[in-house]
Amino acid sequence: RPAYPPAPGVGCGRVFPGPAPGGRGGVVSFGGNSPVEVAGPGRRCYRSTDSGATFSPAGYVFPSPAQPAVCSPLAANNGTVAPDGTVFQPVSCSNASYVAVSTDEGATYAWHAVPGAPGAGTSISGFAFQIAADAGGALYAMWAQGHHLSLSIWRDSARSWAKPGGVPAPGPDNHPRPQLTA
Repeated sequence: RPAYPPAPGVGCGRVFPGPAPGGRGGVVSFGGNSPVEVAGPGRRCYRSTDSGATFSPAGYVFPSPAQPAVCSPLAANNGTVAPDGTVFQPVSCSNASYVAVSTDEGATYAWHAVPGAPGAGTSISGFAFQIAADAGGALYAMWAQGHHLSLSIWRDSARSWAKPGGVPAPGPDNHPRPQLTA
């Protein structure tokens, strides 16, 4: 069992492994609500360079100076790591859904809105906003809105997103919490 880092409180954690920037081996990232479990009001990222045996604080996804809107810690979802070591974390905020992007193993983040993706309607709506990176470095974002699933793709560090398209799913109500993989 890994020794998770001491923190004032970390709840609703998500673990996402991937390569380190510059091909320096692997990094395991862990994001959790902090300083108060569940309520946050922030989301802190930790990193491990020893396969998850130990973790050290990396930085806050939010609150941060780059944060564009009010974001609930419960509206953050599981991150992913691209082949080049870039860390991506999906967050549904008050006005839109964003991908927080870190190129320094979670120490700092730039925020990019996903056009067409809704903001947080409830404190847990982040569970419906998913991201995944493929082996070529493309990032996919999928979300449920009403009885429809939408998907958007970017291939240029989240600067421009493809127009969202519909994703067919069996039955009208079988996708309240999509699970995306690439």
